[in-house]
Amino acid sequence: MFYLLGLQNTPEPKTWMANQPTTEDYVIDYRYHDKSAVMTITMDPKSKFVSVTRLGSNPSTAYLMQESVVIQGFLDELQTMATDDSVTPENRLIRLHTEDAIEQARDKLAFG
Repeated sequence: MFYLLGLQNTPEPKTWMANQPTTEDYVIDYRYHDKSAVMTITMDPKSKFVSVTRLGSNPSTAYLMQESVVIQGFLDELQTMATDDSVTPENRLIRLHTEDAIEQARDKLAFG
C-alpha cells in the first residue's frame, strides 16, 4: 500500500488523491483529478485476494491510461514480493494461487 501512496503525484502533482475509507480494512480509494472515476484497491487477508475495482460510469481516456500505469506498477510490486529470491518461499509476504496469476491480471488491463 505504501507504493500506492507514493503515486499520488504521478505523472504530475495532484493527479491522484488517495483516501483510506476505513482503518479496519486494507483498502485505498484513488480518485483521479478529472473526477471521472475512482479506483479502489483492496487486500483481503481472510480471502487472500487482492482486487481492483473502478467506480465511474464513463471514465476518461486519460484516467484509463493512468489506471493501467498504476496497476502495472502495483502488479510489479506484488510480483517482487511473491518471487524475491533473497527470501525463502515460506517467508515471502505473498504467495500466488497460480504461477501466472500476475500475468493473467496484466492481460485484463485496458492499456496493458
